[in-house]
Amino acid sequence: MSRKHVFPIFTACMVLYYFSYASIIGFATLYLQRNGFTNTEIGIFYALSSAICVGAQVFCGSFLDRHPSLSARSLITAAAICASAAAVILYFAAAQWLIFTCYVIVNMLMLLNSSLFNAFGMEYINARLPLNYSLSRGVGSVFYALSAFLMGHIISRFPITSTVFIIFQCLLLAGLHFLQTNVGSSGSTSASYASKDKTTSGTPASDGFFHFLRRNPRLSLLFASILLIYISYTSGNAQ
Repeated sequence: MSRKHVFPIFTACMVLYYFSYASIIGFATLYLQRNGFTNTEIGIFYALSSAICVGAQVFCGSFLDRHPSLSARSLITAAAICASAAAVILYFAAAQWLIFTCYVIVNMLMLLNSSLFNAFGMEYINARLPLNYSLSRGVGSVFYALSAFLMGHIISRFPITSTVFIIFQCLLLAGLHFLQTNVGSSGSTSASYASKDKTTSGTPASDGFFHFLRRNPRLSLLFASILLIYISYTSGNAQ
């Protein structure tokens, strides 16, 4: 597939990702309340999945730095498949501990893929493929709002447990299809472009997240600010 299809395919991946995220995570509070969880337990759900996601992001970033031939697309695909499997278990789960555990896993992996999509977009840009990443991300955000609006109407008419699961799985599978579509010229995949660029760019291996913060202490304030903003965001979702 030609290089001119990079932008529409990547944008389609972002749109389907945000659709699936809105269907399974945007209504997590309502889903958990319907299954008998208290506000305190729901708050723990958001805090725990976010904390695990932070560690997973640090690990994935370091892992990609140490394996320059590997594309972020591989990790996105693996995370999406694991999230889909956890959602299947969630659908059939009856015990509260199993519902909680599976939902934490799904939420963590979907949050993780947001960061991995950022890395994936940068791979395209660094490989000099024609991608307007800001526009793709903006289109995805618009569709997140639209999907939340549509999901609100759907779950008001159908059971949330079945509706959320079916829509999430369908969108995730569609997203995986687009994610695996070859783009570039001469049949090359985006991963091959990205790996070639990372291999030849001479980028040094990562020294780790905490070493990076020690070398850039002012960024600690930025990360603290982002953390506080995210805490306020998740607190609002838990209401």
